[in-house]
Amino acid sequence: MGNGNFVCPGKILCLIITGLPVPLSNSGLLAMRPRDKILTNLEVLYRESFDRAKEQADERRMADLDNAYMRDQLMLEILLDIRDLFAVAPAAPTKGTSAIEKLEALRRLARGG
Repeated sequence: MGNGNFVCPGKILCLIITGLPVPLSNSGLLAMRPRDKILTNLEVLYRESFDRAKEQADERRMADLDNAYMRDQLMLEILLDIRDLFAVAPAAPTKGTSAIEKLEALRRLARGG
């Protein structure tokens, strides 16, 4: 996704920057894109760039794209995990369970204790 000299740094950021419409569900709420579709879109975006670098025999660019793809995929999977965590409504909401407390619990879980 480029526009003139502007090169969009990533598909998710491109959606934010370009102001493309955000899909809504039937209830009018923001619809969450399926995890597989998001990860596939990321792969397609990098694959196109990787193939161009391969056609130009640009080994350095290919290596950079490989590393960037792995980094972005990992970060995106973490963000999707957090999204999924907050998307699940608790069976019986407890008082004092704020978003910050949920993030703290996630942090403790990630640290293994």
